Amino acid sequence: MTGGTTDAGHEGTGGTGGAVHGGTGADVDDGPQIRPVPRTGDLPLSSGQRRLWFLDRMHPGSPEWVAPLFLRLPGSLDAGTVGRALDALAARHEPLRTRYVDQGGEPRQIIDAPGAGTVELRVEDTARDGVAALFGAQFERGFDLAAGPLWRALLARVAGEDHVLLLTMHHITCDGWSTVILERELRELCAADRAGRAPDLPELPLQYADYGSWQGARLTDAVVEGELTHWRAALDGIAPLDLPADHPRPAVRDPRGAVVPFRVAPELAVKLAELGRAHGATPFMTLLTAYATLVARHTGQWDVPVGTPVAGRTRPETENMVGFFLNSLVVRCGLTADLGFTEALRRVRDAARAALVHQELPFERLVEELQPERDLSRTPLYQVAFDLHSEGVTSVVTHDSDLAAFAEAWQVAKTDLSLFMRQTPDGSLDGVLEYATSLFERGTAERMTGHFLTLLEQVAEQPETPLGALELLSADERHRLLVEWNDTAEDTDDRTVFERFEEQARSAPERTALTFGTETVTYGELDAAANRLAQHLRTRCVGAESRVAVLLDRGPELVTALLAVWKAGGAYVPVDPSYPAERIAAMCDTAGVRTAVTTSAYAARFTSSGTRLLLLDTDADDIAGRPAAAPARTRDPRRLAYTIFTSGSTGTPKGVEVTHQGLANHVAWAARELAGQDYGGGALFSSAAFDLVVPNLWAPLVTGQRLFLLPQDTDMSELGKRLAEAQPFSFVKLTPGHLDILALQLTPAQAGALAPVLVVAGEAFTRATLERWRALAPDTRLINEYGPTEASVGTTVYEIPEHADADVLPIGRPLPNMRVYVLDPALQPVPVGVAGELYVGGTGVARGYANRPDLTADRFLPDPYGTGPGARMYRTGDLVRHLPDGNVAFLGRVDDQVKIRGYRVELGEIQAVLTAHPAVRDAVVTVHRPENGEPTLAAHVVPADAAAPLPDLAAHCAARLPEYMIPATFTALDTIPVNANGKVDRSALPAPGRTADDESHVAPSGPVEERVAEIWTELLGVQAGAHDNFFHIGGNSILAIRLISHLQQEFEIDFAVRTVFEGPTVARIAATVEERVTAQIAALSDADLLDDAARTDTTHLTNNPALKEHQA
Repeated sequence: MTGGTTDAGHEGTGGTGGAVHGGTGADVDDGPQIRPVPRTGDLPLSSGQRRLWFLDRMHPGSPEWVAPLFLRLPGSLDAGTVGRALDALAARHEPLRTRYVDQGGEPRQIIDAPGAGTVELRVEDTARDGVAALFGAQFERGFDLAAGPLWRALLARVAGEDHVLLLTMHHITCDGWSTVILERELRELCAADRAGRAPDLPELPLQYADYGSWQGARLTDAVVEGELTHWRAALDGIAPLDLPADHPRPAVRDPRGAVVPFRVAPELAVKLAELGRAHGATPFMTLLTAYATLVARHTGQWDVPVGTPVAGRTRPETENMVGFFLNSLVVRCGLTADLGFTEALRRVRDAARAALVHQELPFERLVEELQPERDLSRTPLYQVAFDLHSEGVTSVVTHDSDLAAFAEAWQVAKTDLSLFMRQTPDGSLDGVLEYATSLFERGTAERMTGHFLTLLEQVAEQPETPLGALELLSADERHRLLVEWNDTAEDTDDRTVFERFEEQARSAPERTALTFGTETVTYGELDAAANRLAQHLRTRCVGAESRVAVLLDRGPELVTALLAVWKAGGAYVPVDPSYPAERIAAMCDTAGVRTAVTTSAYAARFTSSGTRLLLLDTDADDIAGRPAAAPARTRDPRRLAYTIFTSGSTGTPKGVEVTHQGLANHVAWAARELAGQDYGGGALFSSAAFDLVVPNLWAPLVTGQRLFLLPQDTDMSELGKRLAEAQPFSFVKLTPGHLDILALQLTPAQAGALAPVLVVAGEAFTRATLERWRALAPDTRLINEYGPTEASVGTTVYEIPEHADADVLPIGRPLPNMRVYVLDPALQPVPVGVAGELYVGGTGVARGYANRPDLTADRFLPDPYGTGPGARMYRTGDLVRHLPDGNVAFLGRVDDQVKIRGYRVELGEIQAVLTAHPAVRDAVVTVHRPENGEPTLAAHVVPADAAAPLPDLAAHCAARLPEYMIPATFTALDTIPVNANGKVDRSALPAPGRTADDESHVAPSGPVEERVAEIWTELLGVQAGAHDNFFHIGGNSILAIRLISHLQQEFEIDFAVRTVFEGPTVARIAATVEERVTAQIAALSDADLLDDAARTDTTHLTNNPALKEHQA
């Protein structure tokens, strides 16, 4: 749009900057005048020249520093006239014939004599639609600062139009103000040449090199320190902006970009100008406030540092001087969501004025002071920029067709996002939004310009509206987000899951319902057994809405008990056999459990006096004597189906109450979409206390298929083998961790035959896991499912396409009769691509939390966008965003809740358990994510007695928490570090695990221990000692599977996972390896050894650490 469009942004290169204060230049400096300096010897560079020279050295010849100047010239003007005018410009202005060489790592400028060469002028005859390509070719050509020349020209001659002259210059030669001088003088030189007269141009007693010398003398240590004092305070605590990008941020910033043009109508521009004047603000300040608001609303960060250029021409002597005077300022727009726009404008006005007063400090000096450790992926101090070009202060593109060609051809972005605007003669405001193409798609930038215009219209009409309440969305966008993408209504019958099972039992009682080892149970047998147990439960006063705990090992009795509770009218509360007694007691008390179904082996786990036990083994005869018919019952799909417990932040687990209606809705989808064809039923191999298993458990039984159950004590190293023996299945639902395990354990043939469809759920599904599976079974249909327990198992699904490029796969669109909203704190929908909290509505929304009306009221809210009376929605606490195609992408958690091995964990609950120990004064729990390993829990603990060693906190947690919630590491600290806001400074916490300097660290000894320790480090990301416990420094059962796989591959021996559990240290595992290798060698005869050596890669044999140690 302007000759200075490229001027804003990265490292302080900026446009005119006059807009900052609404004038034609900066405040006039009353210090010493600029005087000519001799051209003998080395001439000092200005701070701007040094800055751009250094940046060019980082990426020599980069087109990032190409600055354009557009002129329309009469079509009758010949190329010779233009060429002579360009040469005359070079003769007048030294920066156009200056080169910059490297002398021992320092830049030196060489000013070539006038007339030493001619300016490159490319002349092209073209149609209008070819102009953009010509522009693009010029923009792509960088410059060699040492060789020069540092500018060139293109004359595009379009039939029937004026000529378009494009000058491209390295930014070190000029700025936006300079382009006005060059345009004015070029026109006069052309006119004089055609008229055969001398040009009427002012004398130039000073040149840019004189200014460079003056600036160097002016910036004394005292001046610099005074400026730094201001900026240290002004920018203290600013944080990088995390813009909602479409692509991951590259490790090194990519300067490629593009622009989206837009226009503010004259009527709106007038209103905005009047609004600014009423509050003592310039148009620049008003537009900057709106832009900062736009950025804040898109990032959720209300402290918005915006880069803006200042002209830097503080002396009148610089008025006709060509050169690079620009400096960048950081205007810290400290906004909040509840500020009205007028109050925000006052804040930004004051911040801009303060910045302008302290504009002399070179930007690179500010960076050195405030951000000495550079993040190469971002521009320093600010990632968004703004500039307003006033008429007469920079050369501009005034013709729409030229602007369109520029917008199509421009391929540079100086920051992540830069907004440039200019005031036009008709009163409108032309703008371009320059964006980094490595981060954003064009559609995202186009939406943002639309949001900016919508925002401007609102503030002009209602300037007192709080910034957080300003509407960004058009009516079409709002309808798409709330209605169109939630059009999921489907007719469903009101049958419950167990009623659908009963229909299968009646229609085909001989069909196999369950397989468990060598045992099979038919539908008729399962139904009768469940009926008898239901009759027995009725004698224990189990009826409608009764909560019944079920603690049983995986097997036919578990399925029978769950069905029986339903048939008796109650709701089951599944309890995993690994749960400690204290947690079980808390669950029973919270859920209101009065009856528990278990066996005598687990009876002691129930310590609450108010819980009656029904022991299946002890009461077997009584149960067998009950009628085989179902007890009489009344129907109500709104009754409770189950209560499943998840982690709670206060230290007490939360019981989610799910109704039959919500459960039936999800199972109906699973039955139709996953088990629609009987390829072999489903498999249950995870805990029934985890609602991820619901489709695996019930979809086969409502479709007349078999359910294959793996025993409770199945070693995870045998999971693949067990499933392969029982395959094929109609579908399998599993966690990403399970999928990784199967990818290690199955052959390609077994993986391909496992099931036609796999549903992956429970935690983030990464592309790495996807690729590992697809390398084995590329034809498997894969679905990523998301859903909190509070929304009846599943909320959204994403059918994974053949080519998936996201590092973390999207969670998709809502399931039938479900609705999803991405909302801001005011419960308003956020734009596509912008992060917001996920809210779930629809049939699957649970009743609430058992015995927790306060928490229920906090998380289950009236649905303002629901279609039915009494509609509610659940606030998930998950941070997500809508993608342009309507799918939802998962970003993380709003709070401290995390997923560990597919289980939902509240870090606060673990911290509450730790601080309950008398020897612990304080504790914080974080998620440790080693580079090559799975996320694990890390506890940092402040002991009550600093002189005492840490107690066995793992054992303390094991008595109160399930295994997956026990931290892998416990690190003692003198105090928990906090930041300036008094919050825990997680970045200051030491890395978990022991180090080699730790006194308790015993280094591995011998080649086997050393290799085992290396494998641990690869998996866990921490340095392992000989006696460190695998499960205490980051290991878990899934990582144990991977460890076994590595050990088997490294040492060519068989291992069971229980080996790791039985001896979870480097020393114990290494000893086992040596024993196995020794036993294998001892079992071989001499002939076998010779034969094996002949058939085996001897290099591999001699590299086996265990064999080396054995030979030694």
